[in-house]
Amino acid sequence: MLPFRNFQITQRFTRLQRFFVFTTLLILVSNLLAFEELPQIPQNAKAPTDPQFHEPLSRGINLVFQDKFKEALAIFDSLENEFPNHPAPHFFKSAVYQNWMKGYRIQTFQKELEGNVNSAIEKGKRLMQGSQDSWLNFYVGACLGYRAFFKIRQKKWISGFIDASNGIENLEIALENQPDIYDSYFGLGSYNYWRTARSKFIQIFAFWLADKREIGVEQIKIAANYGAYSRDGAILALTRVLWDFGKQEEALETIENYIANSPKPPLDAFYKRAKLYLYLSQWDKVETEFEQILSRLENYEFPSYNFQVECKYLIAKAAFEQGKKAKAKKNCDEGLELAAKINLKNELESVFQSSEELVELLKELRSKI
Repeated sequence: MLPFRNFQITQRFTRLQRFFVFTTLLILVSNLLAFEELPQIPQNAKAPTDPQFHEPLSRGINLVFQDKFKEALAIFDSLENEFPNHPAPHFFKSAVYQNWMKGYRIQTFQKELEGNVNSAIEKGKRLMQGSQDSWLNFYVGACLGYRAFFKIRQKKWISGFIDASNGIENLEIALENQPDIYDSYFGLGSYNYWRTARSKFIQIFAFWLADKREIGVEQIKIAANYGAYSRDGAILALTRVLWDFGKQEEALETIENYIANSPKPPLDAFYKRAKLYLYLSQWDKVETEFEQILSRLENYEFPSYNFQVECKYLIAKAAFEQGKKAKAKKNCDEGLELAAKINLKNELESVFQSSEELVELLKELRSKI
C-alpha cells in the first residue's frame, strides 16, 4: 500500500502547487484592468472604423449575424488573399467560426478557429513592431480573448488566463492610443463580468477579488451602443449577462428589440429569447419559439443532436405545463430517441445542462405523463 500512498501524496502536492500558481496568476490578471471608469460619450458619438477594411468588414459582419456563414467566409477569404500579412481577415474569420459553432452548438470548425486565431495573433504582433495602429492591438487583444475562451473550456486554466491577461492589455493599449475604439469595451466588459460570475473556483478561493459585474455590464453596453463592428455580438452578450445578473426583464427587452430590428436575426438570438420566456414561465411562447428553433436544426448539414434534444425537452415541458399531455409525451419519446445520436466529439453542450442531465429531465417528465 505504501507506493500507492506515496503516489496519492505526490498527486495532492502537485494539485496544491497548481492551486497556488493559478491563484497567483489570477491575482496578477485581476490587477491589470485599468479601464474601470466609464468614459463620457456624447449621445450621437460614433466609433471610428478601420479605414483599410471597413466596407468588406461591414458586409461580412452583417452576413455573420444573419447566419450566412459561408458567404461571410468568402468575403474574408478574399480579404486575406489581398492582405495576406494582416491580422484583420483572420480575426473576422475567427469570429465567423466562433459564432457558427456557438450558435448551432457544433465543434466542426475548431481547428479552423484555432488556426485563424493563432495567425491573427502572430501577424498582428509582427506588424506592431513598426506601427502605431491601434486597430492592431484591438485585433490581437480580441483574438487572445478567443484563445483564452477555448483554452479555459478545454480546462487549460493557466495558459487560458495568461492569454486573457495579454488580451486585456492589448485592448487597453488600443483605448489608451485611441479612446473612441469603443469595440474594445466588448472584450473588457465580458472579462470584467464573467471573471467572478462564472467561476466557482474564484468565488470560493479568491473571494477577496472585487465584484466587477456591474461595470462589465456597462462596458458591454458601450460596445453595443457605439461599437463599429461589435454591435451585434455585444447585444447578444449583453442579453446573457443581464439575465445572469438578475435583470431578466431588461434582458428580454434587449433581445426583443434586437430581433425586431434585424433583417434576419441569428439562431442564437431566438434561443436567448426562448430561454428568457422559459425563465418567465411564458409557456405558449416557449413552445412556439423552440419549435421554430428545432425547424432550423433538423436536417442542418452539421447536426447537433444535443441541441435538438434540448428543444424536444422544452417543447414537451411547455406542452405539459399547458395540459397538452399527448404532445408532451410525443416530444419526450422523440427526444429520448434523438439522445442516442449525440456525439460530443462533434457537438457542444448547453451551458445550462449536460446531455446526461437532459436525458434525465426527459425521463422524469415522461414519468409524469
